[in-house]
Amino acid sequence: MLACEQGIKPPSPEEEMPEVEIDIDDLLDAANEEERALKLQVMLFYNFKSEGPEVMHLD
Repeated sequence: MLACEQGIKPPSPEEEMPEVEIDIDDLLDAANEEERALKLQVMLFYNFKSEGPEVMHLD
C-alpha cells in the first residue's frame, strides 16, 4: 500500500532538501579525489549534525 493511500502526506521539497553550505575553494584545494571526497563527507556530516547550516574549513 502506498503512503498516499494510507493518508500519509509526502514531505515537501523544502523538507527533503536541507540547506547546506560547503566551502568549494576548500574542496578544490584538496590534493586528490580521495582527500576531496573525505573533506566533503566531513563537511556534510557536520552540516547535518548541527542545528543550522555552517561552513567548515578543514585546514
